[in-house]
Amino acid sequence: TIAIAISGSAKSKNVVKWALKEFGSEKNVIFKLIHIHPKITTVPTPSGNIVSISEAPEDVAATHRRQVMQETKDTLLKPFKKMCERKKVA
Repeated sequence: TIAIAISGSAKSKNVVKWALKEFGSEKNVIFKLIHIHPKITTVPTPSGNIVSISEAPEDVAATHRRQVMQETKDTLLKPFKKMCERKKVA
């Protein structure tokens, strides 16, 4: 198992490319992409303002957290997953 901490930077892409080149052809290799989410402390309001997450209703805060997680999967992780898929590694 190869674990790689990633951000959206070019350096992260280069590290993943290197790891795929070095270890991607090994049998039964599994790549784990790790991204640590920064703590969500604010929530946008419909009027365009920002409020502390502790001041927002719990259902609004939970929905915002889910949206942030989904956006991260869609924008940050997707290119890295595609790189792994092209090399046919899990």
